[in-house]
Order: sequence, then structure tokens, then C-alpha cells
Amino acid sequence: MQKTTKFTGQTIIVTGSNVGLGLEAARHFVRLDASKVILAVRTIKKGEAAAASIEETTGHKGVVEVWELDLCKSESVQKFASRVDTLDRLDVFMANAGIMAKTFTKVEGNESQITVNVINTMLLGIMVLPALRASAIKYNKPGVLSFTGSFVHYVTEFPERNAPNIFEDLADEGKARMADRYNVSKMMELLAVRELATKMTESKKDGQVIISVANPGWVKANMGSGEKSGLFTAFGRRFIARETEVGSRTLVHAAEGDPETHGQYLSDCEIGEVSSFVYSDAGAKAQKKVWGELSQVPDTMSMQQSSGTPNVGQQSQMSSSNGQRAEDTIRECEMQFEAALSKLRQSRSEAIITGKKLAYYETSFNNLQKVFRAMKKEKEEQEKELNDLKQAYGELLVEYRRVQLQNQAR
Repeated sequence: MQKTTKFTGQTIIVTGSNVGLGLEAARHFVRLDASKVILAVRTIKKGEAAAASIEETTGHKGVVEVWELDLCKSESVQKFASRVDTLDRLDVFMANAGIMAKTFTKVEGNESQITVNVINTMLLGIMVLPALRASAIKYNKPGVLSFTGSFVHYVTEFPERNAPNIFEDLADEGKARMADRYNVSKMMELLAVRELATKMTESKKDGQVIISVANPGWVKANMGSGEKSGLFTAFGRRFIARETEVGSRTLVHAAEGDPETHGQYLSDCEIGEVSSFVYSDAGAKAQKKVWGELSQVPDTMSMQQSSGTPNVGQQSQMSSSNGQRAEDTIRECEMQFEAALSKLRQSRSEAIITGKKLAYYETSFNNLQKVFRAMKKEKEEQEKELNDLKQAYGELLVEYRRVQLQNQAR
């Protein structure tokens, strides 16, 4: 990535930026001449160490600020959003923070990954929209709100969508499928962001905000570092994962705010393809359901009311009265949503979608084959782990062949 002036004068916030993708993205933003880069971190001391690292490697002093944010606590989210309102300018908000957990833990009434990766992440994104819109109007350029997503949304069937209440089902420890929980959380985040994007604009009003999801790929980041990795994960990182700095470039690409990226899933610094489920009628139904239920989460509702931000499940607008900085931030656009969905289906034929999916399975199959061979050679004694890998290998091969046959039939 060459040095540009793309972010000159801009104020950028990156959550989860003391390590991993967030840190490397923040480092890029500083190097690319941003005027202010705010590291939103849970532990100030670690954030200060990250800021020192950025200053040392870029030579830019006085650009980085460290703000406290704990996405496990709704009170912290509210305080952070209130502090954002004091900024003179906000051009880009990168909602990058997230957690991966193998064990079931409740945080504020919901399983921890659902609280952090879905509920409080979406709430904070909505709460910073007024600041993004105000700067977009003032500086005559779109603001950017981007969420760090993941390709793992491809590998979940998201069966919880069929429960009477998705969030209640996910909060039931007795039903928890923790091996799939992170995947489910990223699927729910993707669906919620897509719904938010459809409600945000297509309006011709000033104050446009580009909303997207950026997939950094499989990177050697610190997420889940507190958990013991399985042999499959360890070897996958060895053979497949990209360096964290390389993955962070996808976040920088999203921050550029190309209007064509609005509402899109970005992968490898271009508009990518979401899973076929997301495009399907079942996916559209799940998207509406996730969005509707999100608005009923108690902390979400009460915080929106106290902060003056819109209820995500109802007709939403930002009033310009009482000093609020923008109006009509989010509007209910059911007809626009249907029109956009219809246009998407017309422009992307099922054959193209299937072809993309086939390529995904083909790449995954080849990568798994490499990992399998290495494990068989080096870790023969690890029978249990090896059997787990064989099962995953076999399941993916069956799925790959099924999709291949479907594609050939076309």
C-alpha cells in the first residue's frame, strides 16, 4: 500500500485497536496522514502501548488518542458514544472489536459473543451515525461506518433463526452449540448491517454514510488467543492464514468509502459475495427477524431512548431539535429494500452466485487437503484430533462435490 493523502485531515475511530487487525489498520491510517486516530480499547494501558508503537513506526506524533471502550458493558458503550458527540469531526468509524469464545458465558443477559459481536457492536454503530452524518454535511464527503465481518458466515446454517426468539434461544446454555457460536454471531452481524444499510440511505439528503462489512480473511490475529487452539486451527493458521498487516488492508479499503461499497460485503479489497443463504428468501426473512428482535433487547431499547438514537426496529429518524446534529438518520424503507433486493437478484444471476460458491469450496478443499497431509505426516499420534480433521475434510468434500454437480448441471 503506497502512501497517499486519502485520509488527510480526517478523524478516524478504530475499536479493538490495541492488537491485531485494529492496531495495524490504525497504523495505516496514521501513516496515510489522518489528523486524528482514536484507539477505542478496553484497557487504557494496552492502548497507550499500541499508540507508542504506532508513533515509533510511523514517525507521526500527536495523532493517536486512546479512549476506553468495553463492549461487554452497555454503560461503557453509552459513555463512549456521548464522548464521540464532543468531537468536531468524525469521518470514519471502524467497528472492528470482537471476541471468540469456546465456553458459554453470559454477559448482560446474553451469551458473550452475541452481546459483544452483535448487540453492543450494532448499537454503537447506530449511536455514532449522527456524528458521521454531521461531518459528511460539513465537509461535503460521505462518512464511513464499517464493521469487521468474517468468511465464517459461510459455514453456519444458523438453525437458531427458526426459534421463536433467536436471542433467547442463543442465551440458553442447554441449547448452546459453542463450536458454531462465533460463526453465528458473524452471520447475525452481517444480516443486521445489511438491514441497517438498506434503511440508511438511497435518500438524496446530504450527510451520506457508507455502511459496509469488511472480511479480512483468515489472519494471524490475537482473537481467541486466550483459548487453547485445536490442532486443526493451529495448522490452518500455519498453512492458510495471512499476516495481520495484510488482513488490515481490507479495513483500510473499506474506510475509503467508495459509494459502490454501501451495503456490501467486502473481501480482498473488492466487493465480495456473501453466502447463498444470505441471498435466499430464507436469508432475507432471517435478516428481518434479527433486526426486529435486536430492537427488543432491553439494554438496546433503553440506551437508544436515553441517548436519543433511533429504535432499530421501528421507523427511525434523528431530530434536528435540541441541538442534535442531523435529522432523519435512519428511515424505514420497506419498499426501497424490496426494490434493492430485486435489483440485486437481477444483476447477479444464480449461475454467477453458484460459480462464486464453487470457487470458495474449491479453495477451501485444496487448503484442507494440504493441512490434512501435513497433520497425517507430523501428528500421527494425535488420533482424536486427526479424526476430527478427517471428518471436516470428508464433509467439505461431499459439499464441494454437491455444489460442483449443481454448477455443471447449469
